[in-house]
Amino acid sequence: MRRPASVYVLVVSTILIIYTFFTLDLNLIEALQVNQRNDQLDLDLIKQQFVRTYPNVTLEEKDKFLRIKTDEYLRRRETIQSFCRNSSEPEFSRQIINNSLVYDAQDEVSYCMIPKAASSTWCTHFIDLGNPSKRIRSQYSQALQFLAPKLFPAPPLDTLQGEAWSKTTSLVVVRHPLARLASVYQEKFVKYADNKSWGPLGRNIISMYRQKIEPREIIKPENENIPTPEEMIRFVTYQLNSMKRVDQHWKPQHESCPFCLLDFTVYARVEEINEC
Repeated sequence: MRRPASVYVLVVSTILIIYTFFTLDLNLIEALQVNQRNDQLDLDLIKQQFVRTYPNVTLEEKDKFLRIKTDEYLRRRETIQSFCRNSSEPEFSRQIINNSLVYDAQDEVSYCMIPKAASSTWCTHFIDLGNPSKRIRSQYSQALQFLAPKLFPAPPLDTLQGEAWSKTTSLVVVRHPLARLASVYQEKFVKYADNKSWGPLGRNIISMYRQKIEPREIIKPENENIPTPEEMIRFVTYQLNSMKRVDQHWKPQHESCPFCLLDFTVYARVEEINEC
């Protein structure tokens, strides 16, 4: 049976909504698909790690892979620098958000976190480096993104822009905006439908939009307390449009990390994880 035209209108309109509010993010992601050099990468140390992790890979293959990635990050940095220089917005992506940076001076590594872009994984690595007590780990088990910068706070901006930042191997990981939204929906609104924080928000979204959307053939979750993807998208675009405080899980990525203020050593993408 053919689906009614309204279904296809819904699909197209959803894509247009996402495109409209994430254009800058998509430009940034596109810039990140081209690369950057890391003068600070210690290739010898990394090769040793490769030997331990991938004993069946030859040194020549390791060298080739590392040099490909090093060149990739160089071009990404250069593309982003060009993007920032030509931006019509002087303050575009130049603001440091509280608790967004993790700065480990002892291990000479730093990280800017973007929620729903492997931030839990990377914060866990930093927490392991910080080696907090079991009590602290338990206390922050559901708030890794708060504990990591608490263990490794960034220095003041004037210090950070000097030698402090350049002395570290710095990392930022981005993700396609639509993939982030899909991940948010599945984890926060479906998996955590009964969570004390996300549950009420989901029900609030339903109360805002369920009776206002024109009837159409759409697939609704089995649990009536779970908003549909369309209802979530409507709420996200409402937040972005109204200039009210936007949740960090769907805030545009260029607003989470200062791409035009700090140069990063590694510009990674979630979609590239399977390369390693």
